[in-house]
Amino acid sequence: MRSIEQTPLVGGGGESGQDLSFEGSREIALLRRVLDEALREAGISNDWPCPPDRVSMILGTTLGGMRAAGRYLRSGNLSELRTFTAASILTQAAAHLPCIGLATTTCAACASGLSSIALGLTLLRDGSCDLVLAGGYDPISEYAWAGFNSLRLVTEGTPRPFSRGRQGMMLGEGYAIVVLERSEDAAKRGAAPLAVVAGFGESSDAHHLTQPEPTGDGAARAMRAAMADAGIKPSAIELIAAHATATPNNDAAEIAAYQRVFSERLFQVPIVAFKSHLGHTLGGAGTVELILSMMAMRERTIPPTASVTREEIEFPGLDVVVGRSRSADLNHTMNLSMGFGGANACVLLARANHDHSSDAHRLQSVCVPRMNEHREVLITGVGVLLPGAVGNQVFIGRLHADDWPMEFDLNDSDFAHLFNARRARRLSGYVKLMLAATSVAMQDASVVDVAEFASTCGAILGTTHGPSRYSEEFYRQVVNEGIAAANPLLFAEGVPNAGSAQLSLMLGLKGGAQTIIGSRTAGLDALNLAMRRIADGSSDRLIVGAAEERSDLVESACRNCGDLGLVTSAGAVALVLESAASARARATKPRGIVMDAAARRIDAKGSTTVCQEVADDLHRQLGATRCRLPLSFANRLPGLFSVGALVELAAMLLDPPGTAGNQDASEVSVTQSDPLGFAAGVRVRCSSR
Repeated sequence: MRSIEQTPLVGGGGESGQDLSFEGSREIALLRRVLDEALREAGISNDWPCPPDRVSMILGTTLGGMRAAGRYLRSGNLSELRTFTAASILTQAAAHLPCIGLATTTCAACASGLSSIALGLTLLRDGSCDLVLAGGYDPISEYAWAGFNSLRLVTEGTPRPFSRGRQGMMLGEGYAIVVLERSEDAAKRGAAPLAVVAGFGESSDAHHLTQPEPTGDGAARAMRAAMADAGIKPSAIELIAAHATATPNNDAAEIAAYQRVFSERLFQVPIVAFKSHLGHTLGGAGTVELILSMMAMRERTIPPTASVTREEIEFPGLDVVVGRSRSADLNHTMNLSMGFGGANACVLLARANHDHSSDAHRLQSVCVPRMNEHREVLITGVGVLLPGAVGNQVFIGRLHADDWPMEFDLNDSDFAHLFNARRARRLSGYVKLMLAATSVAMQDASVVDVAEFASTCGAILGTTHGPSRYSEEFYRQVVNEGIAAANPLLFAEGVPNAGSAQLSLMLGLKGGAQTIIGSRTAGLDALNLAMRRIADGSSDRLIVGAAEERSDLVESACRNCGDLGLVTSAGAVALVLESAASARARATKPRGIVMDAAARRIDAKGSTTVCQEVADDLHRQLGATRCRLPLSFANRLPGLFSVGALVELAAMLLDPPGTAGNQDASEVSVTQSDPLGFAAGVRVRCSSR
């Protein structure tokens, strides 16, 4: 396996004269600062050390630009929402950097920071890029405080992880970026690595939206996956950087997970809880704490956990470092993050320049670079849910009809038959749409034993706006009535990764589940990343899709930002992706094969024309017939955001010989652009069943 080296940076001064005024978007200013500092420490100044399209940026966040929503709700000024979406934050924070390839934002709630690094490693191992900026962020906000407080997870005092009588967490604010490269690329440009990312693992609890699985099974699977990826045994781990929120249930479940993985060895491994010093920095936590682990390794010093004495530790024999720092010669460290919806992510670091080949803890099976193991990625199921076109057969019929009425929304009664409506009655419209489309896709993929299939399946979804109506309702109530009025149901269901989380809960998905958010290209970006996960052997089965609910506020905000004639529409598309081996084992014929994908972030300055030109360039690069919907159909669904391109792809996969303009195409390309400066595309070879 090729080692992947990171060059991270934490804290310390911005560029001279840099505007760090927080009048407006605090998160953009601070994110820009850590981006600049990370690149400076990596020895990268004005130009990328590789072609721009070989550079990627993956950010993780829990709530993104939620502060902008608060400013809007108090002022009524829709222009405040220009810095609300994750894409707007990313593009403004990185506006001064040269253009790059894939740039996107993921949400796995509090596991987002480590999940961004895991996706970055996928891109490097796959060989699709040579340099990745990865990390996480979340600004401090009343939205987050009100939400976690409504769930009774915030302490009135200091957080006291793993102690008896611990009462909860304290919210913090964090921004962190690491620069990831393959070791040989770093060596060529003379960069000194700070650490080696030895492996990663992800999983889902499939248990509860806000509570961890009490036996620790999900988190244990993520840790075991990371160790298998790194090729090391539990005996190699010399420091655990715990998630350690200091909430009663989370800490107990986390210790149960460690006991599953380490058994008696656990009591010999030092544990540190960085949140006792920093508070819980949400989407920033995973990357912030990973950098601190790297610093502990570099300085050969483990810092103590704050506010806890050894006598107060609830779990007998646990070696939580307390009181004073401890000297330690560390070669391998482990960071764990656990997020809402049961999202778990684990990343292992190894000391740079350590001779791992002589390490007795390493397994002998890891010796072949993953990027040499490219596998076919099959689309075995498709599910479409649109106004007036619920289900694949109705959708195909609508493609060729000229007289069906123009509709923009769906009622629950239109698709309640596709999932357990009683169980889903409190879910947001966005989540219900995603669940229904996935149900159609699973049927189309001939998945008979859902529980068996789901046990090795994960999800990478996309959405531009997510559960926007629940988020607005929650925040409006807080602004109008005070923090004490915060509704815990609306908060939990309003987190952007609610779609992937509820998909995991409803179907029992045990693989990693996260959601690409905030851009119109999010659906194609999710497909791009999922394809690479299966191609490199990280996953065998993934649900990919995108969903958007109709929202009057979203429509008004978009018109305020320049889309004067936009009418938003609800809809969802889901795809079942599998490796060829997985499909063969189920004797399932594919609808298509994902051949390639590409993406760009450009300095478009809000120009729809420029972004469309870049999307056209991607079509030419992908080299396939352009997939087009019949005009009579496309005109009826003008505002689908992240779903739009997947609708085009679904049309070709479900009806390859009949879709207008595509009769002779065996391979098609689909692209989408976002006026914020993003373009994405995929190439698919269609099959006949």
